[in-house]
Amino acid sequence: MSKSYDVLIIGSGTAGQTAAYQLNDNGIRIGLVEQSPRPGGTCALSGCQAKKWFYEGAEKVRGEMGRFRTGNGYSSYRVSLL
Repeated sequence: MSKSYDVLIIGSGTAGQTAAYQLNDNGIRIGLVEQSPRPGGTCALSGCQAKKWFYEGAEKVRGEMGRFRTGNGYSSYRVSLL
């Protein structure tokens, strides 16, 4: 089976996905090559974005706990860590 593409994108990370969506929106036929069974790339699946979300959540909890301890928080404030 032979297919024809206008552009071949190597890697489905953040840049590859962005390029694929933009090219497809403009009617360009794209092919996407990815070695991993899970598309998304290292940054989205286990790298910088996952760490960023963790750190942002931890900072939010820390800030809320600080306000609670100083009397500026909610009287019924509880934190549940799963």
